[in-house]
Amino acid sequence: MNTTESPLLRAIGEMKKEFQKRVVPPSVEDTRKKIKKFAVRTDKGLKRLMAKDIPRMAKRLKREGQSLERLVEKRIKKEIVKFTKQLAGHKKELAVLHKTLEKYLKGDSLAPKKKAKKKKVSRKKTSRRKKASGRVQKKS
Repeated sequence: MNTTESPLLRAIGEMKKEFQKRVVPPSVEDTRKKIKKFAVRTDKGLKRLMAKDIPRMAKRLKREGQSLERLVEKRIKKEIVKFTKQLAGHKKELAVLHKTLEKYLKGDSLAPKKKAKKKKVSRKKTSRRKKASGRVQKKS
């Protein structure tokens, strides 16, 4: 039985080898080549798109930046107007308080009082005899 099976097995083995040579390796190589071509084509396509899109994106970014600047400037102007109104209100309040304070300071009620200077009484120098006689007289 070995003699009949071996030529058949050999034939199947040879067919398998030929099939692998012709079908499997070329399909893998073809796939590699196709992938390489696809990568090259997509790279070229991306470069073309980028060459077109970069200037478009730059213009778009400029426009967006300018619109953002305008928006910020408007917001800042509004805030400045609000702040100046608040500041004017505070100035008015301070002016009113200052006037009332001046009224009180002008009146005598809160004004510091001036102290009158006392005149120094000058004593005359007396002689020692008079002092001694004066002391003696007081004792008696």
